[in-house]
Amino acid sequence: VWSAIAASCAFPCMFPPQVLLAKGRGGETQPWQPAGSVSSTFMWRSGLVHDEASIKGLRELFNVNYFVVAQSNPVVTSILTLKHYVCGMGGLYGKLADAWELEFKHRLKQLTEITPWLDVFGVARTLQQQWEGDVTVVMG
Repeated sequence: VWSAIAASCAFPCMFPPQVLLAKGRGGETQPWQPAGSVSSTFMWRSGLVHDEASIKGLRELFNVNYFVVAQSNPVVTSILTLKHYVCGMGGLYGKLADAWELEFKHRLKQLTEITPWLDVFGVARTLQQQWEGDVTVVMG
């Protein structure tokens, strides 16, 4: 589990890519390689930079019902802290915060489709992804 957490937190320009470890048939720890990989050591970094692992797909693949997310991205953490503060103010404010989040992600998606060269470090793409699980731990 610790190697998956380290790889998940390996955001470009902040932390280097990590080796993802798995247990072999005999219980020994070994680097996990994707099927068909010819690389001797495959390095992993935050999946939000290139592709979000589909929560629906993970639910079906691993028969998982709930996701516990420890959000470590400093940009997303500050946005979630503000959103949770506004949602705590009452019904209409919570709905407005949800609507703002959806609109923000939609506009970022439009921006990256029209001008992909502006998102050199993948920040806009990261901010478009789903940030929360069934239980979300946010430092703040």
